[in-house]
Amino acid sequence: MKTWILFLFALLSPILQAEILEPELFQLAVKYEEDTKTLQQQKTAAIERSGKRYLTDLDFAEKSATASGDLPLVAAIVKERDSLSRSPGKEFPEGLPRSLKNSRESYLDGVERIETTHLENQERIDADYLRSLGSLQSKAAENPKLATQIAAEKQRLLEGVKSKDTTSGNPLSKEELAKELIGHWYWGSEKLWMAITADGKAFLDTKILTWTAEDDGAVTFVDTKETDATAVCRFNIPDKSFTGTNFDGTPVKGTLKEKR
Repeated sequence: MKTWILFLFALLSPILQAEILEPELFQLAVKYEEDTKTLQQQKTAAIERSGKRYLTDLDFAEKSATASGDLPLVAAIVKERDSLSRSPGKEFPEGLPRSLKNSRESYLDGVERIETTHLENQERIDADYLRSLGSLQSKAAENPKLATQIAAEKQRLLEGVKSKDTTSGNPLSKEELAKELIGHWYWGSEKLWMAITADGKAFLDTKILTWTAEDDGAVTFVDTKETDATAVCRFNIPDKSFTGTNFDGTPVKGTLKEKR
């Protein structure tokens, strides 16, 4: 029994370990941490499965480059393989053979779907935990310590949502973000791209725009001819990509074409 209790405490986040939770909340918190940990493990395993084909293609390309004595190509392949353990950018790496382009895109598309599914499932787990916390409100009315702990857990959930909604993979100030935006970005497809300049202007096809980086990490583009027409995007600087809402209200996403 003692070993089991210690195991349960090991599952808890540092915040939960900071104090002994009331019994009613303790059980719910353990379940929440277990569900979150299991979901993360499932995501990791899914990404590993998704990457097997691409890794096989990289191995084949490396053997071919080694046989031909192409050291720069081997170096590029090794660098790409190492990047898979982190978060490889969507822009096709310089030095890689173009024969890997389709395989790489399939891998990244698969990872994106897995990440989206993981986020949706985590949101459901968060919602279930929030409802469970709500079920303790009547008991909390007579137990100040429990009420304080419930409030802390709610705040932890809210901070997690804020982090996912506002950082978009780049915890930068709006000034830092603004500097990183300067350049050319593919808009929706590689057939159309936007030029973002340092003077607060942007050019998309025939549109002349103004842009503003916000404190929450969003970037708002305004059409100078139709000021009520706006697009709002969140840029993931490490990933060199963005997602958002187009001027007509439809979803839009893109990647960095070239930095300026």
